[in-house]
Amino acid sequence: MKVSTIISSVPTLEKIDTTSLKLSTAYKISKILVETKAIVADYEKRRIALASEHGTLSEDGTHYTFDDESMHVFNKGMEAIHNDEIELGIKKIHLSELDDTVTLSPAEIPSVEWFIEGFED
Repeated sequence: MKVSTIISSVPTLEKIDTTSLKLSTAYKISKILVETKAIVADYEKRRIALASEHGTLSEDGTHYTFDDESMHVFNKGMEAIHNDEIELGIKKIHLSELDDTVTLSPAEIPSVEWFIEGFED
């Protein structure tokens, strides 16, 4: 699974995490969230390292600036990071475990399809 898919799922995962669920389902969600947050932390570490390598940190330390060439190299590096494939050690959750308690918008569905099975039923 691509890192970008995992990163984009975090807001929806956090939304699901605030829902009262059966204990077994809540446990599965918490395991997915722990693993996902570890991937996000690694992503942020790599993103900042790449930015500091190719950009210039502002005086107030809040952001990086890039010249055109540096921006191009940074963007290529970020594209590679987004496309990294990661193996996750998670068990999928069946839709029926969430269907009665979790409400998502149609726009949120693509971000959770990787860990929820049963959409095709």
